[in-house]
Formats: sequence, C-alpha cells, structure tokens
Amino acid sequence: MSLTSNAVATFLAQGQIPPKGQSMILKVLGSKTLSVPDLKYRLAVSDGKDRFNSIVMILPNPSAMPKKHDILEFNDSFKINPEKPDNMMVTKDGRNIWIVYNFKNLSLTSSNPATPVHGASNGHTSASTSTPPHPPVKRMGEGTPGPSLVSAKRSLFNSQVDKATLEIKSLNPYQNKYTIRARVTHKGELRSWSNSRGQGKVFNVTFEDKSGDIQATGFNDQAEKFHPLLEVGKVFYLSHAQVKPVHNRAFNQTSHNYELTLNQNSLLVECLANTDDVPTVSYQFTPIHDINFKSDKDAVDVLGVCSKVSELREVIGKSTGKALKKRDVTLMDENESTISLTLWQDQAETFEGLHKIVTCKNAVVSDFNGKSLSASFKSRLEVENLDLPEAQALRKWFDSNNMARKTAAMSGTPQSGNIDQLHDEFTSFGMINLEFMGTQINARYYNVDAVIAHLNGDKLTYKACTEDNCKAKVTESGSNTYFCKKCGKSDSKFTYRYLMRGHALDVTDHQWFTAFDEVASEIMGLSATELMALKDRSDADFARKLDSIQYERYLFRVKCNMETYNDENRLKMVILKAAKVEPGSPAHIERLRNALKDA
Repeated sequence: MSLTSNAVATFLAQGQIPPKGQSMILKVLGSKTLSVPDLKYRLAVSDGKDRFNSIVMILPNPSAMPKKHDILEFNDSFKINPEKPDNMMVTKDGRNIWIVYNFKNLSLTSSNPATPVHGASNGHTSASTSTPPHPPVKRMGEGTPGPSLVSAKRSLFNSQVDKATLEIKSLNPYQNKYTIRARVTHKGELRSWSNSRGQGKVFNVTFEDKSGDIQATGFNDQAEKFHPLLEVGKVFYLSHAQVKPVHNRAFNQTSHNYELTLNQNSLLVECLANTDDVPTVSYQFTPIHDINFKSDKDAVDVLGVCSKVSELREVIGKSTGKALKKRDVTLMDENESTISLTLWQDQAETFEGLHKIVTCKNAVVSDFNGKSLSASFKSRLEVENLDLPEAQALRKWFDSNNMARKTAAMSGTPQSGNIDQLHDEFTSFGMINLEFMGTQINARYYNVDAVIAHLNGDKLTYKACTEDNCKAKVTESGSNTYFCKKCGKSDSKFTYRYLMRGHALDVTDHQWFTAFDEVASEIMGLSATELMALKDRSDADFARKLDSIQYERYLFRVKCNMETYNDENRLKMVILKAAKVEPGSPAHIERLRNALKDA
C-alpha cells in the first residue's frame, strides 16, 4: 500500500485532518511513551516526503502499540475502542497536535492489528469476531497533487505575520516565541570545519530590517538544510532560532549584542508579499583617510573607485596550510586618499572592477606594515552599485576629473596604508612622543623630516624564502639546503631581505625605528642581495656604505603605536615610505613655503 503523498503538508501542518470517511496512510518513524497508566504515546510519522512529530496516540492496551517502520491507515471507521471519540486535531501553545484513537496497522497480517486483549465483558471485542465489516473507505491517491510543506508553512506564516513579527533590535535570549521578517544582506559560503571534537559543515548569514542586523549560524545538518534556501537580497520570515550572546566578536561584525543559531525547530519561509519596507544593505562609510584611526581587526564599510588591480597570486594559509587565491586592489576616494583592499578566493579570481565604484561592507582593518583592508568571508563586496547616492557622487567626480587617465599614468602600486602622501602636513619626533606619552591610543600615521643617526649593521638583513609570495625567514637544514617553515619547502637557494633597525633624530627628539625590505632598499640605494654581495667582497666597502647613509636627511612616512617590552611601555615606529631630501628641488621649496604659510 502506498503512502498518502503530501498528507503532512495538505492537512497536518495546516492543523487539519481529512474529511470523515477519507483515510491517510503514513509510516511510523519513531515513538515515545508519555503515560504508562493511560497508555498514551507520542508518534512521529512521515508521508514519504515530510515528517510530522506531534501525534498523541491513546490505546486500549500495550499490544496495539505500532512499531518503527509500521504502515498505519488513519480513519475513524476503524474503531479500536467504541467508547473513545473520533480522531481530533487540537492546538496547544501554538503547536498542532493530532489526538489519535482509531487506526489500522497495515504492516500486520491480521485484518485488525489493534485487537484488544480484554473480552466482551468489558465492551471490547475483537474485530474478527464481533466487529461488523468495515465499510469501504476512500483513500487519498498517491498521485493526488498537493502543496509542498514549505507552501503550507508559508501560508501559516503569512496568516499570522502581523501579530508575530518582532524587530531585530528587540531579540534577546528571553524572547522565546518570535518571528522576524528581514532581508538577507550577506550569506557566507558553506564551509567545512574539523577539530578535536569532530568535523562538519558551517555557514553564516546576516539578516537586516529597519531596526538593525543580526547574524545567524547553521551547523552540520542545519547548515546543509538552510544554506541552499537563503538568497542574498530576498526577505524571509524566521522563527525558533536560538538567541544567545555574541560568542566571538572577531567572527561577528553586526551591530547586535546577540546572535542566532539555527536548529531543527527553526522555521524559514520566504516572504512573497511587498518587501519595500524592508531595507536593503545599509552602509556606514568610513572615509579612507579616517581608517588611519581605526584599530587592528576593526570592521569598516568603505567606498572607493578602483584605481589599480594587482595580479592574482597564490599564498599558503597560516592556519590551514592550504593554497589560497589572493588579489590586492587599490581604492581611491574624492580626496585622492588610497588604501589597499585584499580579495580572496572566488572574489579575487573573478574581480573585474578597474575604474569602477567598489563598496565593501565589513572590510577588516589590518595594521601590518601600514593600514590596509581585507575582504573576509563576512564581508560583502559590490562593484558599480550606483543605487547609492555616495557612489553616484564618486562616479561623477572620477569621470569629470578624468581620473582614469591620471591613475593609469601612475607608476608603481601605492603601498598598503599610504593613505596620505609625503607632501602632507609634517610633525616632529618631540610632538609624536608627547602625544603618546602616558596613553594607549591606536596606531597613528605621521610625516617627519629627520636624519638617520645610526644603523644596526649586524642584523640588517636576513635569509628569506625565494618564493614570490613568501617573505619568511629560512633556516639551514643541511649542506646548502634551506627550509621555509611557512611554505613547508626546502631549497638549495635563498634570497636576502632587509629588516632594518636604526636610530633617527630631528631638532626636537630622537627615535628608534624599523624599516622593511622595500623601504630599506630605497634608503640604502641597493637591494639586500646587492648589499650582502658588497659585504662579501669587502668589509671596508660595506662599512663605508653604512656610513654614507648616516646623517642623510629624509622625509619619512611613519606608523607609530605603543608596545610593551619587558613590562615597559615604549613607542614603536615603522617607516612606511622614505624620500631623500633634495634641498634645491622645487618640491622641497614648495613644502617649505607651505610650512611658512601655516606657521
């Protein structure tokens, strides 16, 4: 006998049962004892497609209890106990419960598997001896069309939405019964996880309504269930997800203090009604210049026109050891401030946004070697979305000033974090030290005019990996063999890179500094490999080269922040850009004139 198709969606999920005289054939998935004295049991059944967990079955004796995988036919014509009423549907705490007294177990050979053990003296008789033949019953055919369970749930949702919806900002762990109506503004990839407790799947999604946004996470079965149903830009009703405090802010860039976890009771239905009142993605753009004052790992919304696109590269992930696709793009705003944005994996491979408007929500700030941004798996990237007024204004500025030609003429790639150029306002070491004295302020960036008083020649360079995308130090692992821990490879070759440490001073104060390979090459006028070749030829020539740098005057772009060393706070300075001062050059004269005007 075939199961009744769509029975759960057509009737049970809607809080209804078939008309009198019409049967449903369902399969038992499991059972649980609710009350031994009352012979009351809870059943979970399936119509072959959908599941219904809320059947309460009241039996005349324990032997009538169906087993797992039994096939049952439900119809009030099958009277197991004449004293009991017909099967009925009730609603308790918003949940539909089917109370069942009458059914036939088709998996048993007996025509009436629910034969009571009591004799006729108590009014219970066997169907094979005294129960009149059952009248023909009408069964719902297997091919009978019916709505899907999702359609049934949607109908139920839409009928209650006015009284059921709650604003996202009002969600809290004490709000057990709620339904939110919100737009999906971000959906992360379905990712695999593995740790000491096991392995599985996980994904994150961000819902947003006019009151705010909140992140929801699905694990394992729920991740595989809900991920394909959700689509960015569409509006959904969501209920029965667990509300709990944000566990780790590094993985949650929403404004909410709580987050949602999808579970087996969670209900998700797309809203097909007018959704104009539900906002699309909302941005709080941070000007590129102001990213200067953000802390490491902060999340920002950024808007800029893509002025440069670097080549696609492959790097090795530090935590996973797997190969990752990476591409850096440079964003510029109306103030001609620039910053590097790193794209990963599919976004890096498919990006085609040169001279187009780029918006990135929840870009992650990095302090490494200057300020830069990274589009994490929580970020939302859009190219040429001119629905935003800010994007329209930037597009107009870029085109009217012929910036495409100007940026194409620029040579080199703006260094990460080089938000202001060296012709901007200058300060002094004395003012910088005064500003940081007794504080724990975030990293800040300055331009200074100073001379190099001393270089540490003993540790000026290090042996580095030869891979293009790797700057890690290598160690000797044998005769003429060098091992890179980051890449996990051994090679017979290495390359030298700078790790310059020195002492600089101006008329107000002095400061120790660090400069990495590219900037140190500019200061020395030689690459690290060329400098070490000079040292191999002649220690005297090497020493003279270091002496020639001392007391040379430079314009430095520096990053400063406080660090703790041996329980002592001290100012750390990294040189991001260096340009030798040419006293008679027009640029230097113009800078001095501007300084006099501001004085």
